[in-house]
Amino acid sequence: MLPAVTDNDLEVTVQGNQLVVRGERKAPEGFGNENRTYHRLPYGKFERTLDLPNGLDTEKMEAYLHDGVLDVRIPITTAMKPKKIQVAVGKKPQAIAA
Repeated sequence: MLPAVTDNDLEVTVQGNQLVVRGERKAPEGFGNENRTYHRLPYGKFERTLDLPNGLDTEKMEAYLHDGVLDVRIPITTAMKPKKIQVAVGKKPQAIAA
């Protein structure tokens, strides 16, 4: 969740097998005035790094920011997708020379 963060203040990159999210939540206008307004959201720069599993196609990665939620989608490579194997019935197995 990234409330009060805009797409201009956000950077999403892939470095090796790591997803890196960097950004900055700016302080609200008037923050620190003598009126002593308190805000529950912390502000400032942030960075998060997440390890990614093998077999992802990072070239086709997409990221969306909507309503304070960052949605990152990375498809699985075709080599990692399950492949269905036809099971033959009634065929006799052949011996394999060792």
